[in-house]
Amino acid sequence: MKYTNKTVYTKEVYKKISYQKSFSYELLSFKGMLMAAVLWLGARLVSQDNTQFGAWLVVIFGAVVIPVSFFIYPLIRPSFMYKQVLKETGGKELINRIELENNEIVARNNIGQKLVRSYSQVTEIRKPNGLIVILSDKFDPIYMDINGFEDCTADEALEYLYSKCTNLRKKPK
Repeated sequence: MKYTNKTVYTKEVYKKISYQKSFSYELLSFKGMLMAAVLWLGARLVSQDNTQFGAWLVVIFGAVVIPVSFFIYPLIRPSFMYKQVLKETGGKELINRIELENNEIVARNNIGQKLVRSYSQVTEIRKPNGLIVILSDKFDPIYMDINGFEDCTADEALEYLYSKCTNLRKKPK
């Protein structure tokens, strides 16, 4: 059995990918802890000697730079990603065709790139924001639009993936 998914990388898909990368629980908790630590350090330094330039620099870094880079940049990043791909593809949207074959996952796009993963390389399968994300330890993730399946439903494809991927860290319930 072969399942096929066609994902057109529109601005909306880039938004979903960017949010999935930037606002996952693990990253948000790390970002929050880092911001709290920097602000605490800055407050301690300022309280000891509020005339030190370095202490105020730490406070400004914690109050401005960290929130902008962690929370505001991810909101504007998808449009930059989309424009970059349009530039690289000559004004065409990137189209990925992912085929779940008997022994491997094959992803091809409309600019001639090909990516092949064996099912044993897959370590995690996520389903955030209308996407299916296939993760492995050493490679870039494969993104599939949930509504992009041509010859099956997303649930059938997920069931097939779960049956084929033997090295998943989290097994589905």
